Amino acid sequence: MLDTTTYSQLETLCETMTGKSFLVVTGAGISTASGIPDYRDKD
Repeated sequence: MLDTTTYSQLETLCETMTGKSFLVVTGAGISTASGIPDYRDKD
């Protein structure tokens, strides 16, 4: 579950992005912060 503040911020972001084009650029390791191991991990 999202807390009220996070939900409100996400809702505002979605309203801002509606009907617009945007680009999301991420780098290597973005998923490792979430606990997903990368292919270089020693484990």
